[in-house]
Amino acid sequence: MKKAFTLMEMMISIILFSIIVLFLYQALDMTKKSNQFYSDKLYELESKSDIKKLFFEDIVNSQKIYTPSEDKNKNNIFEFKTSNIFHNPFYTNVTYFLTKEDNLVRCESKTKFDKHKVYNFVEDSYIDIVENNVTKFRISTNKKYKNSYSVYIKYKDKSDIIITLKK
Repeated sequence: MKKAFTLMEMMISIILFSIIVLFLYQALDMTKKSNQFYSDKLYELESKSDIKKLFFEDIVNSQKIYTPSEDKNKNNIFEFKTSNIFHNPFYTNVTYFLTKEDNLVRCESKTKFDKHKVYNFVEDSYIDIVENNVTKFRISTNKKYKNSYSVYIKYKDKSDIIITLKK
């Protein structure tokens, strides 16, 4: 009767255990990657949902919407008066525009925005960066329905958002 394992039996069991651990490690790594992928997708969807909600609240609460103007890169500057204010209740003029750093910005100010004027944004307004890595920002009105707006936002990663809003 045998009381101990042979060296060959020990080596085979260690090799089998190593193979099982290797497969478990690969499964764990794959799970981490898929969790990160879905976490990034969820963040992207939540971000797009937040932008849609912000535009919706601004348009619904607007009192006067000015005709969108263009900057030198053919991006729109969207201006309106609204009661949807985050910072100061007297700063009712809201302007959306695209910066040189490819940030979509929401600016609350006391006076109507003038693209030809130099502003001291620290004293005259409140600025919120709505989105980063934006390459195109366009607003268009529907010719048939005057109170209907379409917002088009294109990102550097080639994805885009189209929001249709009706006041």
